[in-house]
Amino acid sequence: MRSRRERLADSRLYVLIDAKVCADRGIDIFGLAEKLRDAGAGLVQLRDKISSRCRIKEEAAGLAAVFAGSETLFILNDHPDIALDCGCDGVHLGQSDMAADEARRLLGREKLIGISCSSLEQALAAQSAGADYLGIGPVFPTATKECSFYAGIALAGALASLGYPTVKVPFFCIGGICAANLPELLGAGAGRVAVCSAVITAADPAAEVERFTTLLRRR
Repeated sequence: MRSRRERLADSRLYVLIDAKVCADRGIDIFGLAEKLRDAGAGLVQLRDKISSRCRIKEEAAGLAAVFAGSETLFILNDHPDIALDCGCDGVHLGQSDMAADEARRLLGREKLIGISCSSLEQALAAQSAGADYLGIGPVFPTATKECSFYAGIALAGALASLGYPTVKVPFFCIGGICAANLPELLGAGAGRVAVCSAVITAADPAAEVERFTTLLRRR
């Protein structure tokens, strides 16, 4: 199997399984995960802001088993220690979470670390701190997360314009992205996106994964 970083470099679509959204809609996260895996999502993240640590650990272990041996990378939000214990492929951290260098010491070199960024300064700092990928946004208003500031598509365009070697790691645009506004984002130079409701609440999540992936690969 290819390494985690090789799979990351080839990934275009990142899907977030939000525990609250799933609970509100009666969506089974494990059944959903299987559909996302089989449809070829590059990365899948568990974002659970409502459960106990014990429950999050149970979910993470179960989902890690779903994705084990597949091409899909499984990322846990917020909890590096749980990600390590449960065999996740990596962790995603916000600006106020554990520092990237501390998470790296805990996780080692093989695990992936992603960091949320809402400015060019944060993005370049996260890269320098050792992030393997960046989550850029929120790009558009989103119902799944309360935000007081929107980075808009300008930040995505700025990172795309800088390009390699200034921007050395992949970045995924996130926040309110759907098939309708994806062309605008692609036009600004973005080539990777992270989505939540647009996929996980769809009547056919697998079909939406395939739809997004096709559009992103055409860029």
